[in-house]
Amino acid sequence: MSDTLTVFDYFLDAQDFEWKPWSDLVKPFQYDPDEPLSAVTVQTADTVRMTQLMNFFVDNGRAAMLVGTAGTGKTNLIMSKLRTLDSQSILFRVIAFNARTSSLGLQAVMEQSLEKRSGKTYGPFNRKKLIFFMDDINMPDPDKYGTQECIALLQQHINYGFWYDRIKIILKEIVDLRYVAAMNPKSGTFTILDRVLRHFAVFSTNMPDRSDLIKIYGQILSGHWAKFNYNIRDTLTQTITQATIDLHAAMVKEFLPTAIKFHYQWNMREMFNIFQGMCKSSVKLHND
Repeated sequence: MSDTLTVFDYFLDAQDFEWKPWSDLVKPFQYDPDEPLSAVTVQTADTVRMTQLMNFFVDNGRAAMLVGTAGTGKTNLIMSKLRTLDSQSILFRVIAFNARTSSLGLQAVMEQSLEKRSGKTYGPFNRKKLIFFMDDINMPDPDKYGTQECIALLQQHINYGFWYDRIKIILKEIVDLRYVAAMNPKSGTFTILDRVLRHFAVFSTNMPDRSDLIKIYGQILSGHWAKFNYNIRDTLTQTITQATIDLHAAMVKEFLPTAIKFHYQWNMREMFNIFQGMCKSSVKLHND
C-alpha cells in the first residue's frame, strides 16, 4: 500500500483477496462526438468507488442516496447505473421533486407505472421490478406542522408496504418497488425526515479536486479537438483547461455569496457550461 493513500482509496479484490486501489478499475475515456456532453462520464477513482458502492445496494434491492452540492455528479452517477440494469426484469422511472410536490401528486405519478395484480396487490407492469429515482428529494416545502407530505407517503410505503386509494379509501399493497435518491443539502429543506433517511445507505459526493478536474475536462477537450489543427490540439487543450479551472477557483474564493448577492453560487455547473460552449466549436470554423 502507498503511504500517501488512505484505506478509503482501496478495495478488497474478492478473487485475489488482495487490497487494490480503486484507480485500477478506472477505464480509459472514449470520446463520442454524437453523445451530448451532459451524458458524458469520465471515470476517476472517486466515481468508480461511488458507483461500486451504489451497485452493492441497488443490485440487492436496497435503497441508496447520494448527497452533495449542485454539480457534483449525483444525478449522472445514478442515471449511469440505472441505464445498465436489465430492462427485461427491472424498470426505472425518474421523479424530479420541487417545492410544490405533494403526496397526492407523487402518488398519482407513481401509480402510472403500476398495475393491479390480484386483490389489493399492485406492482410494476409484467411482474417486473421498478426502481424510482427521487431527484432533489428534499425540495418539497413543509406544511405548517413541518411535515413534507410526499416524504410521509414514502415513509408509509417503505415501512408498511402500502398506501391508500384516495377515492375508495381502501388499502393498496404495493410490491416490487425500490428507491434511489439524490439530495442537495444546501437547498430546499436541507434534509428530510429521519424515519425515511434511515432506510437509505447515504453517500456523500464531493467536488472533484484540481487533478481530477484537469483529467476530466482535459480528456473531453482532447477528444473534441482531435481533428483540429495541431496548434489547437496539442497546445491549447492543457492551457485552456488549467486556466478555466484556476479561474473558477478564483471566483469561488473572491466572489462570495451575500444577502444581496445570494446568486453567487459557483459550482461545477458553471465550469461545465464553459467547456460545453468550447465543445460546440467546429473544425470548419475554428482551425487556426
